[in-house]
Amino acid sequence: PAFPKPRGGLPFRWVGREVVTVEGTRVGIVDEVRRIGAQHLLVIPDGAGEILIPALPPILRPEDDLDGQLVIDPPEGLLDVQRD
Repeated sequence: PAFPKPRGGLPFRWVGREVVTVEGTRVGIVDEVRRIGAQHLLVIPDGAGEILIPALPPILRPEDDLDGQLVIDPPEGLLDVQRD
């Protein structure tokens, strides 16, 4: 709709969406979006912990729609460090 969007977008649109890497590896489902300073983090439950993905380019790829998968291009080691 044509209404003013808050600075930083509408982060609630990411909750409940599946996150995959550009290679097609499934990361998980966004359970929460946290705001840390001016940045949003996608929170994905992972066993006893959680994976935190910065929701900013170039990590989070531009979206084509509001209900499909979220595609990320994480820097080397981001997902490995979070799962250790």
